Amino acid sequence: MSESLLTVIIPCYNEADNISCVMQEITVICTQKNWKLITVDDGSSDHTLAELQKFADSPCMKIFHHKRNRGYGGAIKTGIINAATRYVVTIDADGQHDPADIEKLLKVIQEKDGDMVVGRRPMTASSRYRSIGKMIIRFITRCMIDVPVQDQNSGMKLYNREIAVRMLGRAPDNMAYSDIILLLFADERCLVLEEPIHIRPRQGGESTISTKTAVDTLSEILNLVIMFHPMRIFFPIFVFLLTAGILWSLRSLYLGAVLSIGGCFLLLAAMNVLLIGLMAEQFRRISRK
Repeated sequence: MSESLLTVIIPCYNEADNISCVMQEITVICTQKNWKLITVDDGSSDHTLAELQKFADSPCMKIFHHKRNRGYGGAIKTGIINAATRYVVTIDADGQHDPADIEKLLKVIQEKDGDMVVGRRPMTASSRYRSIGKMIIRFITRCMIDVPVQDQNSGMKLYNREIAVRMLGRAPDNMAYSDIILLLFADERCLVLEEPIHIRPRQGGESTISTKTAVDTLSEILNLVIMFHPMRIFFPIFVFLLTAGILWSLRSLYLGAVLSIGGCFLLLAAMNVLLIGLMAEQFRRISRK
């Protein structure tokens, strides 16, 4: 039998209602395709681990268990670290991803010699509330980092394991991992591709994605940009404060022939922001070297 090319990684947290059906389908496909399968129970409080262990005899499968919940990203990191194939693909444990799409993503990354392929979900797959949140995150992200895909927080991503391992230390352990790992690949000028996939309705249980998830994701994106492209944050703030300070000072001079405290404060704040941005940029260059 030829050497396995791909490892399927499934992070699981309180998915006892869905995981059995998911495993029945994915273990058959992995055995047929000679793929490896890693499932990570991320400290579930229900009987998810017991459901996983029912499939422990499958020759393609390995089960890992976190005693305490580490987060979505933490579970995926465990899977990537313990994989030994050229490529890894992540799918969700809620049964919404169609395993048949995995082979399609694998074909794309091989034919185009890509580094990551993102499974683009149909626009109708999310509720209006989530769709608006995703649009806001996508808009803010693209203002700061060139992202070549539409569905940046898709849970189905297939990518080069060797590249991913180098980036794990910079990726968060929470749900923001899905966005940040993509941004890290894009920031390193890796070839990131996108391919349409199918989405099936959740069979049971409840999603853990909430408004807090969106806030955490935006926070992680801002942290990433400040770390690797600080002037994209600090320079617009500097320009805004400088412009406001100049206009305020000119208005004060025109009305009373004196400099206002407010104008001087804005100009001083602009200079401080610029200096902080320049220092952050120097630290970034030193750290990269």
